Amino acid sequence: MTGDKKVIFTVGLGFSGCHEEHEFTLEELGYDPNIDIDLDKFLEDQWREWRNDRLDGTWRLEDEE
Repeated sequence: MTGDKKVIFTVGLGFSGCHEEHEFTLEELGYDPNIDIDLDKFLEDQWREWRNDRLDGTWRLEDEE
């Protein structure tokens, strides 16, 4: 697999218009076939990092009265 192979990452929240898509090359993602032998795992890890950089959320406990 060559470094110029394109990969498209997407993320959506399930609402109309709440969708993002970005195209990368394997080279831009830092793919090294000598190190990253499992391409699927490499892409899953990269996608999770990309997704987490785009989502903002938290949790909280409801105040007791």
